[in-house]
Amino acid sequence: MRRLLTTLLMILGAHCQDCGLSNVYCVGTGRQYSTIQSAVDAASGPGDTVLVYAGDYNEFVISKGGTAGNPFTIRSAEAGARVVPSSSSLSTDTIYISDSSYVTIEGFEVEGSPSASFTIGSHDASANSPMVGVVIRGNHAHSASHVNIYVSHTNALIENNEVTNAGSHGVYFSNAGCDGSILRGNNIHSNTNSGVHFNGDDRQGGDGLISNMIIERNIIHNNNFNGLNQDGVQSTTVRNNLFYQNGKHGVRGYSIDAATGPQGMIIHNNVFIISGSDNAVKFSQDNGGHTIFNNIIITDGQPFSISTSYASDYNLFNVFPNSNEGSNSLTSTSAATFNDPASHDYTLAVGSPAIEAGIILFNGVVADGFDFTGAARPSQGYDIGAYSRPGQSVPQPPPPVPPTGEGVDIVLSINNNDDDYEEYVGSSGYDFSS
Repeated sequence: MRRLLTTLLMILGAHCQDCGLSNVYCVGTGRQYSTIQSAVDAASGPGDTVLVYAGDYNEFVISKGGTAGNPFTIRSAEAGARVVPSSSSLSTDTIYISDSSYVTIEGFEVEGSPSASFTIGSHDASANSPMVGVVIRGNHAHSASHVNIYVSHTNALIENNEVTNAGSHGVYFSNAGCDGSILRGNNIHSNTNSGVHFNGDDRQGGDGLISNMIIERNIIHNNNFNGLNQDGVQSTTVRNNLFYQNGKHGVRGYSIDAATGPQGMIIHNNVFIISGSDNAVKFSQDNGGHTIFNNIIITDGQPFSISTSYASDYNLFNVFPNSNEGSNSLTSTSAATFNDPASHDYTLAVGSPAIEAGIILFNGVVADGFDFTGAARPSQGYDIGAYSRPGQSVPQPPPPVPPTGEGVDIVLSINNNDDDYEEYVGSSGYDFSS
C-alpha cells in the first residue's frame, strides 16, 4: 500500500493544479467546496478536475463525463483523502459512476458500506452502448459487502489499486461491453471469494463475452477462491502477474452465464504458486487455441487442466506434468529458482534455471518487452517468470494508454466438487439491474 501511495503522490505532484483555475474545483476545509458531491455537481465535466484535500468525505455519484482528450477527473490532492459511507445503512456504492465515459477516479481510500453491494461501481450503460475511458487508479478500495470495484458494460483501466477485504470478489468485470479493458499493477488480496471475477452474461445483451483484455503486473494473493475467475473470457492476455496463496486455481475459465467458454487465451511470464493439488490454469466448456509459455508453476498437482488443444512450452515446473508441455520446458525447485520464496520474493536467484530459458516469440505470440517491475527485458536470452534476471536496468515502462471506447439476475451457484462459482443474487438483496 505504501508503494502505491508513494507512486501516486509522485504522479500527483507532477501535475499539481491550481485551485484558482476555472476548471479546478477544490474540496476540503477552507476550500471552495466542502463535499465532493457539490464539486462534482458544479463541474461541467470535460477537462474539469475535482481536487480533494485530506479529510473524510461521504459517498458521491458521477453522472457526467469527459472526452477522450479532456477527461473528467476526481482525484486526491494529497494523502489522507477518504471516501466513506455516510451511514452503515447506505445501500448504494460509495463512488457510483452512472453511464459516464472518460471519467478518472484517482488516489482515494474508499470504504464500502455493509449495506451496499459495491465500493466503487460503474452502472447504467448497456452492451451496445458501453461506457469507455473509465480509469480507476491508485485507490485503496476495501470492505465492500460484496465487490470492491465493479464495472458493468464498461471499457476500463483499473490500475495501481489495493483491493482487499470484500465480502465476495475483489474486482468484478460484468457483462459484454468490458472488451479491451486493462487490469494492471493492482494488489488484490484477502477477499472472501475470488480475486477477480468476470461474467460475460449473455442475458444482458451483446455477444455474452468479455474479450481482448490485458491483465498484467498484478499481485493476486490470499483470496479464498480463484485468482482469476472467468465466465466467458476469450482472447485475453495474462502476463507478468504473481499468483500465490489463493484458495483454488490461478486462472479458472468456464461458461455458466456467458455465451460460451474460454478460447484463444494467452498466458505468459507469470508466477503461479498453487496450494495443494489445484491447477495454475483450468479451463472447462473450452474452445481451445490457447498459448501458454514462460511461466513458473509450483504446485503439488498438475499445472494445467485443459482438455482441448493448446500450445505450451518454455515453462518451468517443480514437478514435470503428465501431459506433453514441450521439449523446452524444465523442472526446478522454488529454492533454486527464487531469491526468497518463503517471503514471497519471486525475483530470480543468481543462477536460477529460469534465466535465459524463455523465448520471445512462441506460437505467433510476442512476449511483453517489460517485466513485473517495468524493467526492460533483454532482447537476447529471455527469462522465464514475471521478473527479469538480476542486474537488468529498470527504465520506466511506457505510460498506460487509457482505454477508448446489468442486472444480473443473480444465481448463487457453487459447485462444491469443483470451482465454478457464479454470483447471482435473486432474493438475497443485491440489485444488479442497473
